[in-house]
Amino acid sequence: MNDAERSSGTTSAPADHRPRAVRVALALSFALYFVQTTVLAPGDVESTLGFSSNDLGRKWWTLATFTLVHSGMWPLVLNLAVLGVFGSYLERIWGTGEFIRYYAICSLGAWIAHLTFVSSDITLAGAAAPAIGMLLAFAAMNGGAQHFRVGAVSLSSGTLAALGTIAILIAGAATASGDGSAAYLVHGAGLFAGWAYLRTTSSINLVRLREGVSPVPDETDDIPPRAVPRNHHPRAQRHDEDDIVARSNAAVALESAARTMPPPREPVNLNQVLDKISEQGIESLTNDERRLLDEVSRRLRDI
Repeated sequence: MNDAERSSGTTSAPADHRPRAVRVALALSFALYFVQTTVLAPGDVESTLGFSSNDLGRKWWTLATFTLVHSGMWPLVLNLAVLGVFGSYLERIWGTGEFIRYYAICSLGAWIAHLTFVSSDITLAGAAAPAIGMLLAFAAMNGGAQHFRVGAVSLSSGTLAALGTIAILIAGAATASGDGSAAYLVHGAGLFAGWAYLRTTSSINLVRLREGVSPVPDETDDIPPRAVPRNHHPRAQRHDEDDIVARSNAAVALESAARTMPPPREPVNLNQVLDKISEQGIESLTNDERRLLDEVSRRLRDI
């Protein structure tokens, strides 16, 4: 799966959650497998941490630990590879709490199926059920349409989930001995448990809703509500700013013109005009003075 290249899909970038639960599960599984192949006998580890119907009510912790014990290398590799790739992806999107709930539901489905259909002498071990559930959830989240390219082969997420489930069950059944081969198929119940959980919860719907809604910055409660201006369009705002600037420029121009305009002339007095004629002659009169003189002469003629 490290060579897989995503060519298309509808799922957005994962949220900012670290896959802590996946890392813990992988570390514990690898550590237990190392211990049971080097220090202790594999049967001792499986009998202590694996689940058996004979130990129901006595070894209560096996309900949580049976997914950490693997009886063979190939089941270990396949299960942990799926958990590492798809489980990490889901935990980043869902968060650790939701991922742990889904992991537990898928494991519980295999546990119930084992308790119901399998002999009490056979031990339930391995993380096949949650691994199959992760493949199902990943395919369901993008509708099975997202494609992966492995070499020259392009697979949709739905096809990849189906082939991965078959490979996990075959690898586990092939490494089991005796009646354990058929009993290993109860891990497939994790598929039905995961499907039921996804149908009855809003995990996928919440993710799709989160993708469709743009993030909005939070505001504290002490900030008073702000009035929305009527003209809030960028073009309308630019037009208002230009109008204000034009009015300001017009006011400045009027003020400058008023400052440079000469003061109004005083009204022309007839006595002053006559005095000016006697002193400087009639040629020294201005246009206004000549106009006043003509008007007075006209009035005198009309009397």
